[in-house]
Amino acid sequence: MGFYLVVALACLVLIAVSWRRSGSMTNYVMFTGAPIVWVLLGGSAFIAGMLERSDPETARDVFTGGLIGTGFVLVVLMRRSLRAHKDDHQD
Repeated sequence: MGFYLVVALACLVLIAVSWRRSGSMTNYVMFTGAPIVWVLLGGSAFIAGMLERSDPETARDVFTGGLIGTGFVLVVLMRRSLRAHKDDHQD
C-alpha cells in the first residue's frame, strides 16, 4: 500500500507544478507534462492503494492499467502540442 500512496502523493505535487507551468489541464509542457496525466496516474495509484489490502493482484492490475492509460493520454497530448508548435512556425 505504501508504494501506491507515495505515487499518489507525488502526483499531487506534480499536478500543482504542471498546472503552474501549463495553465491548463490538457496543455503539455516539456518536463512537467500536462496536469491531467498526473490526475489520472494519481487516481489509479490511490485506488490501487485502497484495493491492495483486499486483493493485491487486482491492485497491481489497476495501477498497471492506469500507467498504460496515462501513457496513451500523454502521447496524444504530446502529438497535439507538437502539431500546434509546428503550425505556429510555418509561414
